[in-house]
Amino acid sequence: MVCAQASGGGGRLAEILARSLGIRNYTIAAENDIGPGSLDDRDVILVGLPRDRKLLSTVPPGLHLGESGFSLEGTMAPADADSFFGVWTHANNPMRIVAVFLPGPPAAAESAAAQDHHTAVSVT
Repeated sequence: MVCAQASGGGGRLAEILARSLGIRNYTIAAENDIGPGSLDDRDVILVGLPRDRKLLSTVPPGLHLGESGFSLEGTMAPADADSFFGVWTHANNPMRIVAVFLPGPPAAAESAAAQDHHTAVSVT
């Protein structure tokens, strides 16, 4: 899902991200086109932050996501300097996941989307 907050290239970034993750069967949808509850039975990758922050209610403690950037255990990473990709349990379905991609600075967004996102970082 391309969130309303995502930059104008959010759809393109979603395509690049899906390819870099090896996902073959997917649909890209704009946040404004998604009805309530329609994502409950799906794995969801968000490009940008959603207006309905309920999808982020299972974010691990110590991780904070916002329009100005993200912080992990108190260390701030500004949105105009760093990208972020994280995956956790779906808030409405424990058998599904929600992932968030915050692309960082526009000049580096496509290369950030194309990176290998299989590196694991554990927040406990």
